[in-house]
Amino acid sequence: MRWEELEAHSTGSYEVTRHNLTEAAEIVWNNMRTVCDLPESPSIDIAYDEALAGKQVLGYASRTMFLQGDVWVSSIFFENVDNVDITIRINPKVPNGWHWSTTGLCDIGWRYDLRTAILHELLHGVGISSSISESSVGYSVGDHCYVTMFDSQIEGDQGKAIHNCTLRPSSRYTVGGIPLFAPKIHNRGSSFSHHNRPGEPMHYSIPPQQCLEIGPSEVAMMGALGVECRLQETLKEKSEDVVPPMSQTSSDGRPLPGMWMLILWILVLLKTIRN
Repeated sequence: MRWEELEAHSTGSYEVTRHNLTEAAEIVWNNMRTVCDLPESPSIDIAYDEALAGKQVLGYASRTMFLQGDVWVSSIFFENVDNVDITIRINPKVPNGWHWSTTGLCDIGWRYDLRTAILHELLHGVGISSSISESSVGYSVGDHCYVTMFDSQIEGDQGKAIHNCTLRPSSRYTVGGIPLFAPKIHNRGSSFSHHNRPGEPMHYSIPPQQCLEIGPSEVAMMGALGVECRLQETLKEKSEDVVPPMSQTSSDGRPLPGMWMLILWILVLLKTIRN
């Protein structure tokens, strides 16, 4: 299901809202920091791009990088730097308007999720982004070519896939063990900068009707960049039709009847052992 199908289900019942993107990005970044070890307050320039209206593009991102050793590293990891770290532009006119949940539920309908789109672009800004193009690899300073930190972690059939800013042929490419989106015909803006696992936010095509969070693929790729992430093992209800598993406590925190039987059995066992 993609753009055209969402447009086909336009009912006029959705409220099209121009969300405050600066506040939205701050919320998403703070949520990312509960999972990953990231700087507290990067400089993020995020705005709607009217030029994207009418195009089947959700948004795009760019980042400032500094040369560290022989690789380009995102500026968010450098202190006392006065610059914009991540620039994000968002399409103001997507089918049925952007979905933004204020309740934690993903009551999204026939729309794209703004939180997911911003998360996707911020992860690009952190470093999940390749310099590989149709005709070149890396960025030059004087006579020397340097790749991004992400590029330096790309593995192919013969180990490291990039040597001296040249991409070695391979049947597949991975970062942190995660397969990259690398079709035979280079897809500008997508190839090598996304993984190939649907259902997670750095897939090359953000799906509609889903609210995504950092998943195992993103954790592995961020780990390859030296950023430690930990998936939260907390139950988060995604939609009204999601049924949570049976709890072991009542709503006021008291053990359920079944647990009293378990506690009683343990006490009897302990008493037997002591006797």
